[in-house]
Amino acid sequence: MKNLNLTALLIVTTLIFTSCTQEDNLLLEEPTAEDLLKSFDLDVSAKGDFSLGYQLGKGLASDNILDTKANINNINLYLTEGQTQSKQSQELYAQDGELNIVFNNNDQRIKSITILDDEFIKTKSADENELLASYGIAGNGDGTYDLEFVVEDGVSVDYIYDGDRNVYEIHLTEDDNATQADFIQTFTKEEGVALNIEFNNIDLKTVHKEAISEPRPQIIIK
Repeated sequence: MKNLNLTALLIVTTLIFTSCTQEDNLLLEEPTAEDLLKSFDLDVSAKGDFSLGYQLGKGLASDNILDTKANINNINLYLTEGQTQSKQSQELYAQDGELNIVFNNNDQRIKSITILDDEFIKTKSADENELLASYGIAGNGDGTYDLEFVVEDGVSVDYIYDGDRNVYEIHLTEDDNATQADFIQTFTKEEGVALNIEFNNIDLKTVHKEAISEPRPQIIIK
């Protein structure tokens, strides 16, 4: 009887262990967005030219499918058995001052980046941010994002967070005493909440230090 009970116990234990192992494997097979897209780096030059580089997870490749009607650069990720380069670069398309990049996995959106910048409009009538020379945003793969930017000579920089709008404002002001030109600021994105960053040219001559024009550029990451 003791031997029978011991055998039954071993069978039950084996079944439980097998079940747990299968559940663990199922959990491991569900990659996170960070597993798929390790990092990215998007740079915008003073002329409005832009470039994107990104690093994918092991065994992944990508295709860029441009949707001109919706103005979206779709970067679709997929598994491949062949040898792939982890670091990729991508040609991008912008329209009417708006650049949209979407990373997809099995038709599921895992990351989107939108930049509104009048520098993308190649016309003389477009408003220009004459205080901002260049900028770039890099995703580190851990929920943090590094914003690097360069301002023109004689421009001071202030950081303001507008909690009502959930927007990080970067105020640029003409200042003859300002000497720093290169800046880097790290932002942390909350899960399920968009990260919004915008540059504002501030006029100190007005009573309330108002923005000279509509905030540009604007960066939105979801």
